[in-house]
Amino acid sequence: MEGLRKGWTRALLAVLAAHEIDVPKDVRERIETCAELGYLEFWVDRAVRATSLEDVFG
Repeated sequence: MEGLRKGWTRALLAVLAAHEIDVPKDVRERIETCAELGYLEFWVDRAVRATSLEDVFG
């Protein structure tokens, strides 16, 4: 499971970077410490269409 969590974490950060969305330290920590794969998958899905962090986490 840890490998999946790390993969979804990397995917989320990569999608946000591709969309040129700045990720503040506190948000990065929230992402990196999230243990729920469901949340990470949900956030990645939202990040694909996002133009801001609010679109992902709002």
